[in-house]
Amino acid sequence: MSFKNTMKLFASNFSLVWKQVLYFFVCFILILILSLQIARPIIEIFKINGVTSEVGNLVDSIYALQNSAYFSFFDIIRHILNLIAINFKEIYLNLILLILVAFLIPYILFQMSIYNLSSIVYKKLSMNMNVSYIQNFLGCFKESILYALTNIVLSLPFWAVKILFLELYLTLSSNPFISYIGMVVLSALFILLDSVKTALFTCYTGYYIEHNKLPFNSFSNSIPLISGKFFWNLLSSCILIQLILIVANGFVGLFTFFAGLVVTIPAIFVLTSIFNIVVYFNKTGQRYYLGNNFIFNPTKYIVKQDENPVHYLTMEEPVEVVEEQVITSVSKKKDKKFKYKKKKKN
Repeated sequence: MSFKNTMKLFASNFSLVWKQVLYFFVCFILILILSLQIARPIIEIFKINGVTSEVGNLVDSIYALQNSAYFSFFDIIRHILNLIAINFKEIYLNLILLILVAFLIPYILFQMSIYNLSSIVYKKLSMNMNVSYIQNFLGCFKESILYALTNIVLSLPFWAVKILFLELYLTLSSNPFISYIGMVVLSALFILLDSVKTALFTCYTGYYIEHNKLPFNSFSNSIPLISGKFFWNLLSSCILIQLILIVANGFVGLFTFFAGLVVTIPAIFVLTSIFNIVVYFNKTGQRYYLGNNFIFNPTKYIVKQDENPVHYLTMEEPVEVVEEQVITSVSKKKDKKFKYKKKKKN
């Protein structure tokens, strides 16, 4: 039900995608200008050692559907890593700044946009309220920064495991057969890790928006909501969403010369935000708007049969009423009290 409602809401709120596209465009221009200024010495080293020409040949071989493209990609990765290791003393400062500007800051900005989108979707679903993208972003600026910084810490274990798997793959891919099999296994592990992370973060985002507690507290309090059998059902939906996004981005990127990714990548953020809020509402049993005139009411309470039910009398069953009367008679010699019971049947 969460997956189905997510797709309905994604289609009806597609205008958020265009707002996210504009947000990405502004962030991309600023980050690109800063990154190019910082990375000039590194780019010069790559040009001198022929990395740029290798990248051009790789792009040509991909569109020519040549088998050598697969091996050329990893050869370029190894070449870049070797150049960085050899020239580390000369470029270490630029490399640190480039990591901050080209990777850390974009990640923070992207996570802030997820919180902003989730907040907009939360208000839309709970109160049917249309909120301005920029106004909401400025209004929840502090909460979104805390959310982004917390997500960096929470994402570190997943990044570490991915790097470990990637290094293991590069070490073991000594022949073509192992390389192909290893790529399949590596892709499956990456999809599984991303799905687990998405599942763990679903109720966390909605809980943080609703209760406005510290992000770490919100994350710990949201874990019990997805525990047990519900987690495996949620994980299945997350894997399905990951596969859909991979196929969509791969198809659009390949046949539009990567131009279509300008729309599909922001759409991923909108879809993820809607999915987070829908899962949270469904799990907590809160009603939400699927449309302007349609409210979805998930089941929250389960009525159990009482172990000791109240027995209601029927018209045929008589009721015995015991009535007690006390009659006192007074005589001259002594007082005698007679007590008797009288039964009546109705």
